[in-house]
Amino acid sequence: MPRRLRVLVELPANRLYSGVARLIDEDTGQVLYGPFEVIGRAASTWHDSNGNIVNNPNTTRDSLQRFGNTPLGDYRITTLLQNGGPTSRPAEVFGPYGSLVLDGVAGDALTAKNNQREALYFHSGHRMSNGDLMPTQGCVRVGDDDMQGLVNSIISAVDGGPDPVCTVTSVSASIGSPGSLMAEYDEGDPPAGFKDAATTPPPWRVTLPPQQPTQPPNPVPPPSPGPTVPPDSPDDDPFPGHHGPADDTDDTDDTDDTDDTDDTDDTDDTGDGDGDDGDGDGDGDGDGDEGISRTSRLISATARPLLTDGGAHLVRNSRAMNIYELHSSRRLGDYEMSVGRAGLALAYAKRYPNSDKRAYTLDIARPLSNSELLRPLTAIVTSHLPTKFPMQLAARGLGPSFLLGAIIATVDEARGAMIRVTPNDHAVNSWIEGTLDRRFPVIVIEDLISHGDSCANAIETLRVNGFTVASVVTLYKYADRCLPPSFTQLGVPLEAIFHIKRK
Repeated sequence: MPRRLRVLVELPANRLYSGVARLIDEDTGQVLYGPFEVIGRAASTWHDSNGNIVNNPNTTRDSLQRFGNTPLGDYRITTLLQNGGPTSRPAEVFGPYGSLVLDGVAGDALTAKNNQREALYFHSGHRMSNGDLMPTQGCVRVGDDDMQGLVNSIISAVDGGPDPVCTVTSVSASIGSPGSLMAEYDEGDPPAGFKDAATTPPPWRVTLPPQQPTQPPNPVPPPSPGPTVPPDSPDDDPFPGHHGPADDTDDTDDTDDTDDTDDTDDTDDTGDGDGDDGDGDGDGDGDGDEGISRTSRLISATARPLLTDGGAHLVRNSRAMNIYELHSSRRLGDYEMSVGRAGLALAYAKRYPNSDKRAYTLDIARPLSNSELLRPLTAIVTSHLPTKFPMQLAARGLGPSFLLGAIIATVDEARGAMIRVTPNDHAVNSWIEGTLDRRFPVIVIEDLISHGDSCANAIETLRVNGFTVASVVTLYKYADRCLPPSFTQLGVPLEAIFHIKRK
């Protein structure tokens, strides 16, 4: 019968001391091997291949940085690499029973992975002259006998189940006396030969079907050439009947208060004033991905006068690109960048009267409520999500709910949940509604992070209800706003796909 296994590692806050580890059957709670001694201590010095002493460049042994202590958090054990022989992992250094490869998926483990600690090992190897376990450069070290027992137990117990996982936690207890900070070998960080894992199948023979690559449903095909749709065409208006009075009381930064996005020659229908043809390259020649021309028309069709909602003025939609500029967090193709700009141009730019003239914020829910933008934006967000563990997503608020529903509808075996702003006494769960499994980490999905307080509240709600939050992925984030302590102190990694900056 397939089993789901977890190696639970408990390390003392003072890493000079040893900790303990156990192999646990997650379904029954049975301890299959252990407890046994482990360390997660990085060395302060080691010897290079010429015998010279090398000082650790990470002087504080910060676990989030290379050559630091073993990071806390959750890992996927992806495979077992053989040591010794022709490999780059000498058995004397890494032990004769192989190295279990740890792939960080949540907590500090994921943060460290994003800081170039691409993989760590769970291995044995050479001891100190007094018999103590020798410090590493970030890996978990155990004794040879315990490594052999752990590997044999995993292989015999998985029985066709999924990859084992490893959780490293901090405890106040410790074992024995303080250990050494000097190592005799340079193991490397990432450790030697970690890329071998990509071509080494695990000996426990995982039988779960591989996750299929996610594709956006019904991607928008390039349209056939046709006449240009006028910007005010009612047939092309994706939100008929939702436009305000035809006055231009917009008091943004321009002095003449004229809308320079509705130019009569319609050469710039992205609203950013650069004469872009919608292909993302800004050359106006239309030789890029013309599949977004429909998206560009959506922008033109919503270049309408001002809307009002209570005390908040909703500035012309297309003027959002005049107020803000957009950057990507990593190199994206022209199509993705153009779609991202289209989403921003369709957003409401809210300005509150009786406040500073630059006090604007964006409402992204409007473009996400339209299928022609939701589909490609969903594909972009999904491409930033990890796929090495069961995908569990949670969202709080209107805008993220569109993204959440679209992602779980297109990703195989994805699970989702909505986090309530206020509890519902009549619901199954008063705060979280969905099918999340507490054994796996959760990714929080956001459409726009402005100040971060709402996102911090979502993370805290999940944690109070027993969930581990792996990371936050947001479609947009203000580049010039610092996250508050209420968010940063939670220690959850944040990835923003697009950064918005005030012009």
